[in-house]
Amino acid sequence: MMHGLREEFHYVACGACGCLQIEAIPADLSPYYPGTYHSFSAPREDGLLKRTIKRRRTQQLLGKKSFLGGWALGRFGAPRWAEWVQRSGTGLHDAVLDVGCGAGHLLRQMRDAGFNRLTGIDPFIPGDSDLGGGLRLLKRDLRGSSGQHDLIMLHHSFEHMPDPRGALHEIHRLLRPGGTALIRIPIFGSEAWTIYGTD
Repeated sequence: MMHGLREEFHYVACGACGCLQIEAIPADLSPYYPGTYHSFSAPREDGLLKRTIKRRRTQQLLGKKSFLGGWALGRFGAPRWAEWVQRSGTGLHDAVLDVGCGAGHLLRQMRDAGFNRLTGIDPFIPGDSDLGGGLRLLKRDLRGSSGQHDLIMLHHSFEHMPDPRGALHEIHRLLRPGGTALIRIPIFGSEAWTIYGTD
């Protein structure tokens, strides 16, 4: 609906957990991810001062205490993704893979906070790019990816994959032993469902 295509799709909801999955994924998903898709817009880059404050705040969260870090954490609170990295035990130098990264909004925040081994993959971005500071965005899917990662994240991308079982096998292949896979999916009855319903 956001692109004016006016197409309708059937979804199934799991009776146990409420997760939603499209019933029949189209063979070609590219029309639904045009260059104007919201997650492909390049975010504004932070300046040096803001990056320094964010970095100290993250270090404070990960146990490296400082006056500036404590002040920043108290003043601005923890970033949304802090709980994920804390619960997974992911450190600043661990390898992180974001599947379905778009323009890399989340990874850019993590880079600015001090993480330095960040990779994003998305088959619908224009091409590969090196954004500096240990952040790369690659135009590919899970099957075309390589390496071992300490944290693999899928934020509302898993439910778009035509072969969920195959995707899980690929995630297992790319995950370092003892690593963490974080898969976030839409849930029937969530706030988004309450607001948007079938749209």
